[in-house]
Amino acid sequence: MTTTGSPPAPGPAQLRHLIVTHFDSDEIESICFDLGIDYDSLPGDSKLKKVIELIEHCARAGRIVELIDQCARLRTAAGLRWDDLRAAAVANPRAFLPQTVEPAAAAGATKPVINLPPDRALKLGVALGALMMLLIACGFSGGLVAGRFIQFTGDPIPIRPNAGAALADDFAAIESLPAGAQTQLEVDNIGATSYANLYLTGPDSPIQRIHTRFLDTSQTSVNMTITLPVLGQKQVVAAYNISVDQGRLVIAPEAASVRLLNTGGLFGWIAIPNFMLEPVTRFIQGRLDRVAKVVSIDRLIVREGRITLWLTKK
Repeated sequence: MTTTGSPPAPGPAQLRHLIVTHFDSDEIESICFDLGIDYDSLPGDSKLKKVIELIEHCARAGRIVELIDQCARLRTAAGLRWDDLRAAAVANPRAFLPQTVEPAAAAGATKPVINLPPDRALKLGVALGALMMLLIACGFSGGLVAGRFIQFTGDPIPIRPNAGAALADDFAAIESLPAGAQTQLEVDNIGATSYANLYLTGPDSPIQRIHTRFLDTSQTSVNMTITLPVLGQKQVVAAYNISVDQGRLVIAPEAASVRLLNTGGLFGWIAIPNFMLEPVTRFIQGRLDRVAKVVSIDRLIVREGRITLWLTKK
């Protein structure tokens, strides 16, 4: 089908068209994850509705340029006019906000004013003030945890299936060693993340997506989408201590936060108690204990970006 006429002016309609046309639903969900946006919380079941809500969300949060830049990085083909869209968003970001019309204002009517008795007005004011202080306090505490441990909230570790498969081959090679043989295994962030997404996620797993970064303090920081009690499926960041205990690799959560507000940046992360991670921790530990049936872990060293293990085949 051939269309005629000038292309649409850079704006939300063109951005919506480009995303819907050039990205599938899984890629749109990945874009949301990269931007720290909960894809499942966006209203609508169709791809078009999700894209509309994503654009409106980013426009309200002042992040429309981030969305355009992320799309441009993933789709670099000439003629997609990302530069024009970016220039329009920088020049007039309000143009990407949803346009609403207030019938009462258009008709010249005055807006109704809430008229409460003084005692009820005071109670309402106190309740709203307390709620605001709670949100600020929770956002600040969650921000401390996220800022300290989750350095890649806005820049997740890439998932490369080949790297996950290569690590699986390394494990298979270790299993074929004779009893008593000693070996060394080194795993970096990409390998650990890719392997985890191949073998730790799925319909029967409490984890839907996971990104792992090794720190230089015997810790690993984890950014994952899991199902929490009451809260449902949420993006969670957590810091786990890693140690060796009687030949087993043992993990223990130190701190965790859940993203409740999709405001961008670190605000909106709320600290949660470690026991809320128990089902996920138990699931991951169970997978690690399978390794202990084959090899004994003698010692480990965690450096920034990688972990090194010294192993003895059982």
